Amino acid sequence: MRPLKTHYSTLVMLASLSAVASCFTPSGEETAGADDSSASDDDEESDEAGSDEESGEAGSDEESADSSGGGSQEEEEEGSSEAGETSSDETSTSGEETSAGVTSAGETSGGETTEGEETSGPEAGEAEDSGTVPGDGYPEHQGAGCDVAAGEYGTENANLPNPFQMNDGTIISTMAEWECRRAEIIKDLEEYEVGPKPAPPQVDASMNGGSLTVNVTTDDGMLTLTSNISGQGDCLIIGMGSNGNLVSGCRTMVFSHDQVVRNDHSSGNAWPDDPYYRVYPHLYEEAPYGGSQIENGNLLIGNYSAWSWGVSRLIDGLEQTQEQHGIDLSKIGVHGCSYGGKMALWAGALDQRIALTIAQESGGGGAPSWRTSEDYEQRTGSDVESIDDTNWAWFMDSLLNSRAAHQLPHDHHELIALVAPRAFVVLPGAPGNPWLGASSAYISFMAAKQVWSAMGLEDYAGIVVHDQNGTHCSASSAQRSGAQAFVNRFLLGQSADTNVVSGPSEDWEGVVDWELPSIQ
Repeated sequence: MRPLKTHYSTLVMLASLSAVASCFTPSGEETAGADDSSASDDDEESDEAGSDEESGEAGSDEESADSSGGGSQEEEEEGSSEAGETSSDETSTSGEETSAGVTSAGETSGGETTEGEETSGPEAGEAEDSGTVPGDGYPEHQGAGCDVAAGEYGTENANLPNPFQMNDGTIISTMAEWECRRAEIIKDLEEYEVGPKPAPPQVDASMNGGSLTVNVTTDDGMLTLTSNISGQGDCLIIGMGSNGNLVSGCRTMVFSHDQVVRNDHSSGNAWPDDPYYRVYPHLYEEAPYGGSQIENGNLLIGNYSAWSWGVSRLIDGLEQTQEQHGIDLSKIGVHGCSYGGKMALWAGALDQRIALTIAQESGGGGAPSWRTSEDYEQRTGSDVESIDDTNWAWFMDSLLNSRAAHQLPHDHHELIALVAPRAFVVLPGAPGNPWLGASSAYISFMAAKQVWSAMGLEDYAGIVVHDQNGTHCSASSAQRSGAQAFVNRFLLGQSADTNVVSGPSEDWEGVVDWELPSIQ
């Protein structure tokens, strides 16, 4: 393992600026929280979606109903409680303190960041530079200008695809090349899973007390995001759907996902009248399965594309209003549980301004790879959330209807790897509840962790599998300690041991047939 370098993130950007030219086209095409342990959150989640559905014993009815048509069987999915959303809706729409908006990709304004004392990588206060970016990238996606395309679907591959190999067969060896490999993986995810995440549009934000209002405008319309910032500190945790109390030391705010597209547990519908489709009407096309216009999935995008876009627009708003709230924009984390755990992972993977991603009990479509979840199902006969057995609205209709897991050119170890070199910790559910895919999540994570290892940042990614058969979205003490260590180190700038790997004994190397390069 190579030694870590002082001011690592700065070196990353310098390398990108000097070596990335071969990856980029001269013209820039647009690329197409819930803790768990909070008793009140758990109770509300149980009331809304039924926490007993999370267990294998009680969730079978809903799971079978979902797999037969359109609804989610994801017992975990109540993890982002709706209770947390209401707090962020009660914000003022006063625009008196609005700062200049984002007028084009990359023209964001933000506060100054403070460099942390530790210098062995992008620790607290030392996130990757979000100012000048190479090519036609922009701060949330610095490789957006790379001349890459999605890989081809249809070749059977029993192993997890090589995250270090470009689609043309080249093995990457530099951080600049990693930016373009990231862009290629994103193209895969867009093509086969969630559709495009649009580049930053016009954004105008204002603060009124602790309330943030973000108006997002395109040629087709406008939507408004609101959220309350609470607590103390110069770091921030954005909760997916609710706040929760998994970690401490930072301020919190809620991403109220229904302000973008709503989540329908019972039917899995995609709704054409959701706010997102006011600003991007061309991204909705009903899946042709009969019924009314609002009873089917979307052929063009999945909710996780829209939701990750929404989180990014909140961050745009935070950048514009930094003088009012005083948050260090290099110290932003995201956290969610269940379907909110998926949301946190997708948000952190697709926005490079997020310093720490905490994905808790995300289930299929989150940390577990599609291949290893299907393998586990076939090997054990257990019911695991898999590629054809999840919520129809979360992903493009084609993923659930016509894709075979082992023929995808990518898998979710690469979704996790998109977070690198930033910090990531995953908290899978109890192995006794196979639906949550703890075994698959562990294998997927260990494969993804090799990307951090190749960068010399092995302790920037950790996993703590639930060690008890507890309630869904109720973290074990070990998971709490692990997540807090990551917050302490990467958001609070404290010394903390983040070399954390605990989980089931699984042969992850049995599905890895590629070698570990060194990425400089």
